[in-house]
Amino acid sequence: MNRSHLIAALAAAATMAPGALPAQQSGDPAFLLLELETGKRVRVLAPPDTAVEGRVARVYVQSLVLDLDARDAAGVGASQWTAETTSIVAVWTRGRQTWLGAAIGGGAGAILGGLVGSVARGLCDYECGDNSDAENILVGGLFGGAAGALVGALVGTAFPRWSLQYER
Repeated sequence: MNRSHLIAALAAAATMAPGALPAQQSGDPAFLLLELETGKRVRVLAPPDTAVEGRVARVYVQSLVLDLDARDAAGVGASQWTAETTSIVAVWTRGRQTWLGAAIGGGAGAILGGLVGSVARGLCDYECGDNSDAENILVGGLFGGAAGALVGALVGTAFPRWSLQYER
């Protein structure tokens, strides 16, 4: 494919693309809140300085309904909270810090694994064969990094993270 055909194909694709991407659409609270998933844990700030935490029960264009953590005698959610979307000041969603834990654990594990590989090579004078120091450091770093990332990801899932989804 020559350059003119490539330019023509890109121009055709650009003209058929939608006018605005979802992230570029209106900052209207109704539009942003409609993207909340049912069952997702959220914190909502609505006037007059009311902060509510619960799970999304239903999302309508005009309102947001949350199941609060209160339970009745049968163990069923007894309390719901409803707010108009125009009155909502901010919404946070709850997630986990799995990727951050994996990154920190992987980095620490790679460094420790590399050090262990280097020390193991230093302690082994004749029986270890022709392995170089760099190879031992690399192998130790790879195994240590993988083990550290796994442990870090498991630890990261234990820590909640609140992400701001909407703010007026």
